[in-house]
Amino acid sequence: MDFLSALPLDLNADAPHVISLVGGGGKSSALFGLAKAIAEQGHRVISTSTTHLGAEQLALAPSVVRVTNSSLPLAQLAEALTQHNHCLLIGPAVSHASDASIKPPMPAAARLKGLPIPMIDELANHCTQLGVSALLVEADGSKRRPIKAPAAYEPAVPAATTMLVTVMGLDAVGRPITEEFVHRPELLRQLLHAYSAASLPLEPAPPAPALDAPMRLTPSMMAHLLLHPNGGAKNLPPLARHVLLLNKAESPVLLAVARLIRQQFPSDAPLCLVGAVGFAPQNPIQERWAPLGIAVLAAGQSRRMGRSKQLSTADGEIMIVRAVRVALASGAEQTVVVTGAYAPQVEEQLRAALGADFMRLHLVHNPDWATGQASSVRCAIQNFAPHVAAAAIMPVDQPFLSPLLLKQIFQRWRLGAQMVAPVVQNQMRGAPALFDRTLWGELATLDGDVGARVVLRRYADAVSTVETSALQLQDIDTPEDLARLA
Repeated sequence: MDFLSALPLDLNADAPHVISLVGGGGKSSALFGLAKAIAEQGHRVISTSTTHLGAEQLALAPSVVRVTNSSLPLAQLAEALTQHNHCLLIGPAVSHASDASIKPPMPAAARLKGLPIPMIDELANHCTQLGVSALLVEADGSKRRPIKAPAAYEPAVPAATTMLVTVMGLDAVGRPITEEFVHRPELLRQLLHAYSAASLPLEPAPPAPALDAPMRLTPSMMAHLLLHPNGGAKNLPPLARHVLLLNKAESPVLLAVARLIRQQFPSDAPLCLVGAVGFAPQNPIQERWAPLGIAVLAAGQSRRMGRSKQLSTADGEIMIVRAVRVALASGAEQTVVVTGAYAPQVEEQLRAALGADFMRLHLVHNPDWATGQASSVRCAIQNFAPHVAAAAIMPVDQPFLSPLLLKQIFQRWRLGAQMVAPVVQNQMRGAPALFDRTLWGELATLDGDVGARVVLRRYADAVSTVETSALQLQDIDTPEDLARLA
């Protein structure tokens, strides 16, 4: 998938996005690649920096506007955006270049001053009048190292930031924590002190003896740095979304390293993208990882069954118990169970059957269950935790559904799909189905006795499908259906 599609951005939103990139291992490539993609979709975007920018990067933007004093050049910005949709706003040149020589050709060693944070916050307030959908900020420096630890004054993140993207180069794994591979290695060693029984040295150790060699970066160390409040999450604004980009996944080995890093994260970790942004010409994001949810809909009265379907036994097990066991085995970080007509009995059965696993459930009562399935879908999506990025919706009456099918559905989302549904002999089925959070607004508009199938049909061409058997999706609606299982 491309970088823009992998990010949770609504470019048609009333308020502009302010995206700050920090860390090391491809920030500039990610920033200019994202700006290009936004502009190609017909949206206006401004790129800028709070740190020094290399002069060679001027060629990555179709237009450049220079700040020469304490005022924003709004008229020049408006003109440049009218012509190109994307404009780089940067300060005067420093080092081997005078302030008057901003445009290329410039000496290769020249650098350009970034903008003060207050000026970027002011610029964010003008984005709406400029018709700008996104303001992209390179808010950190790493001296071209794949990994870094921030100094006391870093990163320079604007207060207006709505999304902080922490970048890390996967080629840092296995490398010694020295200046050659790490920007500010002494600070990184301090952050990682918990990984050694003794205090880590402040300077690179001498080459001998071997036991005193510099510590090498492991996946668990890299995970620790990414989420540390004085590391990858430093200066994250209170209301901003945090996104992690594990970059330079240019081989199967480095992709495996990225998965090892992700395995170290807690269940509520932020969205993590894995790819080669700036290095792969097409679809640079290979995988995305975020907390996923699953909802078991068990609120109906089961009129056709004549008794509680949820509490009926199919193939030797009570259906609600089996459905919840399958959901818990799917790998989802949160399992929501929507109850309704038989709420007390459903809860009682789950408590008795699941033991300690009952505490992993989030039971939600739908008081409007009699209005139809749509109310249960709404109830489910309203009760997922804010960090859940996508969720599968499954009925209670598919007793042969396997955790493997749910895992396959989740994996399709990780590979970029926004909606996923099973298919049997080229016929798409409505459940279980997964929906990215960006589509939950569509689900919330459903009404009456209709399920998520309506949204799947509405966007059928965009649905990713997983082939399965008719047996897995066999549902139980009537006493006759149950009798056939005996």
